[in-house]
Amino acid sequence: MSTAEAERRAPIVGLWRSALAAVLLVGAVVVGAPSTVLAEVSGATPGTPRGAAATITAGGSHMCALLDNGTVKCWGNGIAGRLGNNDDTNIGDGTGPSVAASDPIDLGTGRTATAITAGDLHTCALLDNNTVKCWGFGSAGRLGTNATTNIGDGTGPSVAASDPVDLGTGRTATAITAGGSHTCALLDNNTVKCWGNGSAGRLGTNATTNIGDGTGPSVAASDPVDLGTGRTATAITAG
Repeated sequence: MSTAEAERRAPIVGLWRSALAAVLLVGAVVVGAPSTVLAEVSGATPGTPRGAAATITAGGSHMCALLDNGTVKCWGNGIAGRLGNNDDTNIGDGTGPSVAASDPIDLGTGRTATAITAGDLHTCALLDNNTVKCWGFGSAGRLGTNATTNIGDGTGPSVAASDPVDLGTGRTATAITAGGSHTCALLDNNTVKCWGNGSAGRLGTNATTNIGDGTGPSVAASDPVDLGTGRTATAITAG
């Protein structure tokens, strides 16, 4: 299947599957499934304390878990590098690697994640140094790299080699969220920046221009979303 076709079908075909997987995984982790279930996510030996997922997120046709050691594993449809494994091979479908056997995503030397979020064809992580890295399908600037190159699919940069999103001089992130083809970050000064597909005003810029794709403004150069005089944000979410 082509990347374009995958993007078209992802919200329809993948949503129910990812939502179901999310419900099942939440049940396994929060309610307290046997260690054998948790081990399938982390690769831990059944019966050992390792294996809990701290956070999970569902994309169009992929899932990711932030594990209890700050690493991230993703599984499902590997097209466009959304699994971050420098390949486009599916994980967890019986034809490619199992989730347990797959390696955590290499986020860069010494880096771990504190939060994760997934869009239809991309994934982002808030790292332990409050920077943001995104990988997967680069179209429309959703990765925030001022380009449309895929990251993590084996044809473009690896996740480890890619630079964090430049949020602006001195700015870091405290929360992230991904929509279908855009991403938003809550910054350390309680402002919000969004990048990616600008259609329908989803970036909050009073325009439909993409941000972060190399044709429109960069993320660093873009203004925060104007929330109103004197107003700041305490949380964000994207659809």
